[in-house]
Amino acid sequence: MLSLDNVTSEEELRDWDRRVRQLAGENAEISFVCEYKLDGLSMALRYQKAQDGAAHLVMGLTRGNGIIGEDVTTNVRTIRSVPLSVSAVQLKKAKLPATFEVRGEVVMPLAAFIKANEEREAQGLAPAANPRNYAAGTIRTLEPNIVAQRRLDFYAYFALTPTGENIFTEQSDALDA
Repeated sequence: MLSLDNVTSEEELRDWDRRVRQLAGENAEISFVCEYKLDGLSMALRYQKAQDGAAHLVMGLTRGNGIIGEDVTTNVRTIRSVPLSVSAVQLKKAKLPATFEVRGEVVMPLAAFIKANEEREAQGLAPAANPRNYAAGTIRTLEPNIVAQRRLDFYAYFALTPTGENIFTEQSDALDA
């Protein structure tokens, strides 16, 4: 697997593209998908088929200790960008099965972070160090109403079957879904 590492110029990006094409061979069909680099908390959302044909959110898990995830379902339900259910029509349009898992990042937008720090300072508290750690601490709090107030967002980047296999062969299809 190749990575962009710390590309800081168009020339470095073109050099990387040239190396990829050389390694793949002259007849290889190559396409790229560009995604934002999000510095957040990894999250897995599990949806399960319901009697109405929709998929309902049944679990939200953090990476936890890397082996066992931490169940934060109650808090995830308060994040406005996390759908609590996906209708049968939406599933069909997105080409998703009724039971699936979505992986992505929970982030705190900069504007929300600045506002949170202003509120902390007004209360005589020290400002939070950075949005990533503040989002991670927020999602693990025991008070869902606090999570709801702290304007977190979820950005999905791929979808899996219940057995852990990618649903889409192309990353662009996963992002579109």
